[in-house]
Amino acid sequence: MPISREQLETLQKLAAQAAEVLNGVDDAACPDSAIRERLQAVMAYARLVLESADAMLVPDAVNDLAAAFQEWIDGTDAIIATPDGWIERILAGLSRLPAAQGRNLEQAVKDAAATFQRSAQQRLAALNGEVDTARNEVKELLSELAIRRAEIDAVVKEARQQQDEAVAERLAHIDARTQEISDRVEQEVQRIDSLVVEQTESSERFRTNVPRNIASARRSTKAGSTTSNEHLASVPTP
Repeated sequence: MPISREQLETLQKLAAQAAEVLNGVDDAACPDSAIRERLQAVMAYARLVLESADAMLVPDAVNDLAAAFQEWIDGTDAIIATPDGWIERILAGLSRLPAAQGRNLEQAVKDAAATFQRSAQQRLAALNGEVDTARNEVKELLSELAIRRAEIDAVVKEARQQQDEAVAERLAHIDARTQEISDRVEQEVQRIDSLVVEQTESSERFRTNVPRNIASARRSTKAGSTTSNEHLASVPTP
């Protein structure tokens, strides 16, 4: 049995919706331009055939087209990954549709071509907009990167300056301590030299004075002995 006019209109709406879904697919989801162009051509052809179809001549078997379009709308990514089976299914369903009587096929082809061209132009405009947006984002990122690099350079410079100041202060402290120790060493050396000189002079005086003292002691002893003898001699004998 043929389908109703309402069923045909529903099928036409599904085909238009499927084409809109394809237009919304970005390059990340469909990076292969050849697959995108083939799908766009199939969508345009399907809409052309459905618009020129006569509901009175369309068999129930084409209901499979509605299911196929719905599958595309619900699972675009899966079909894009392996589109050949889905495309063959659409073309097989469209082959069952006879052209409408009295329809200007040439005008229909022109309309489909114009629709396809508009779709391509819209897609190109969208891509150009995305490119411009990406370029502006890159410019902003580069500008921000330059600012961050300047901040990092300033921080590194400040850190190096602080480090240099800290090192200089530490070296100055070490130099002062080194000079202090050197001065103390010099003082101790001078004191030791003074002690050595004093010790040497003391030893020299000791060596000089000892013989004198011995001689003086001997003289004193001898003089004392003579005096004692004289004293004893002056004592009367009882």
